[in-house]
Order: sequence, then C-alpha cells, then structure tokens
Amino acid sequence: MKRLIRIYPGILFVTLVAVFVVGPAFTTQNVRDYFGDSGTWAYLFTGLNVFARPPVALPGVFDANAFRQIVNGNLWMIPWLMWCYILFAAAILLRLHRQRIVVALMWVLALYGCSIEQVIDPAVTFCGLWAHDGLRLMGSFVTGWALYLFRDRIRFDGRFALAMLVMTPFWLDSDAHTATSCLLSGYVLCTFCFHVRSIPLTERIPRIHWEIFLLSFMVQQGVTAVNGGGMPQMPNFIYSLAITIPFALILHSLLDRTSQAIRSQLLPLLERP
Repeated sequence: MKRLIRIYPGILFVTLVAVFVVGPAFTTQNVRDYFGDSGTWAYLFTGLNVFARPPVALPGVFDANAFRQIVNGNLWMIPWLMWCYILFAAAILLRLHRQRIVVALMWVLALYGCSIEQVIDPAVTFCGLWAHDGLRLMGSFVTGWALYLFRDRIRFDGRFALAMLVMTPFWLDSDAHTATSCLLSGYVLCTFCFHVRSIPLTERIPRIHWEIFLLSFMVQQGVTAVNGGGMPQMPNFIYSLAITIPFALILHSLLDRTSQAIRSQLLPLLERP
C-alpha cells in the first residue's frame, strides 16, 4: 500500500500533464478536434489504471519524432512493477519472502525467463500486458530481492561495481544482454545503495529519481519535436536534462506532500485491528 501511495499520485500527475498540457501544445490537430478525439480520453482513463497496459499515443502528438507518437514510453513498466509488488506481498503472506531456497529458485527461473525473452512471441500477453516486457522486469526485481537476501554471503566491492558500470555499453550489447543486465545492474545498485559510504554532498540532494523517471521521456520527446523531430543524441540529452531537473524538483515537493497527506490519513485506518 505504501508503494501504491508513492506511485499513483505521480502517474496521475503525468497523465494529466500529458493530456491537458503536452497534447494541446504539440498536437497537429486544432485544440477542438484534439479534445473531441476519443483517443485523447482513452489515453486519460487508461493511463489512470496502473494495472493496465499504459496508453502510448495522443492524437497528432509527436507524429514527426523518431519515437513516433510515443508520449511517455517509460510508463510501460508500471503495470509490471505493480505485479511484482503483488508477488512480493503474496510471498510475505505465505512467509516465503525470507526463505532463501525459495527465492533462489525464483531467481533461477527469472533469469531463465530473461534468457528466452528474445524468442517469446511479442503478441503473447498476461492480463493484457506483453509477456516479454514482464520477463525483463521480473528478472531485475527478483535479482534485487535475491541479492539483498543473500547479502551476507556476497562480497560487494565498490571498485568492481564501478568497473561494471563503466562496462555497461559492452554487456548491454551481448547476446544475453537481458539476463546479464539483471545480474550486473542488480549487483551495482546493491553495492552503491548498501555497501559504499555515502558522500556528504549526496545526502543533501533530493531523491528525485522517481520524478525524473516520470518526466524525462516526455520532456525528451518535446525537445525533439521542437527541433523538427530529430536531433543529435548529446544535445538532446543536455537540453532534456536541463529542463527535466527543475521540473522534477518541483514535482518531488508536490508528490512528497501529497503522499505524506495520504499516508497520514489512510495507513492508520489499515493498521487498525
């Protein structure tokens, strides 16, 4: 429930921004036709369901971009993330979430799923979601779960993790890149999160990774559209980052207050016997 309270206000915000700000600003239709199009309202109502396949396109928006008609491509993983939390909740209820043998078996199965992800028919779905997407995300989720559970038996080394980070372009280009990414990125994240001494400066930086995730793709698409639908990668990255960061800070403050207000009202009710 805490994760849902954290996730849902952000999804609500970016969906409303996409429909009522980004859409009218970038659509090739006139505003009246845009709001009269059923696709606009389908995007809104589908986007508010975090368990459904997220909508992709708004009428006439980003039609000329390299990623054509994709408004916020990052959101593909949200429904699968919610299913991962449901899996974890079920494991807690069954008292299996700390059973190392069970989690190790799940981890092996998850990595196997990652290894066959490329040969899965893209049309195969699970509850309306593309199965090959779920295999990728489930592999990362269970890898993090297993690494944390077995952390007392694993040597986490900051220098090795940094080397793996530098080698990212090479192992992402391998034939087994999905499974390799799950394993190595999980190791890197766990190392820097739990086993590397924090730098004093980083403790003062707001944790806006969630807000950057929500906004970055949409901002990047907007920057690309302003530049005629295509531009070199590095300028695109620099301009998009410069725009995303201040908006992410504003959104962080808004979402933090909203989540705290919801938690203060809802969680006491759920914790009553």
